[in-house]
Amino acid sequence: MTSPVQPVDGRRVTSTAVGITLVVTGAILRFAVATTSTHGLNVHVVGLIVMLAGAVGLALSLFVWGPLSRRRDRPGGYSAPG
Repeated sequence: MTSPVQPVDGRRVTSTAVGITLVVTGAILRFAVATTSTHGLNVHVVGLIVMLAGAVGLALSLFVWGPLSRRRDRPGGYSAPG
């Protein structure tokens, strides 16, 4: 079983699955939860924040860290063979 958070160059990187999960969870909070009393906590705003965090993590995972890991796995990538 692989971890949803994978180390890349000493940093921990959010994977694609975690980004999608955050977006879906935020959408459920934003659009599907009907609240009457939350004692000062606006669930719809929390859902929007979670969706945005998931979208940023997903975009970074796909467009920044994805190409870096594919390049590193090929021969002749970042490290010299040996």
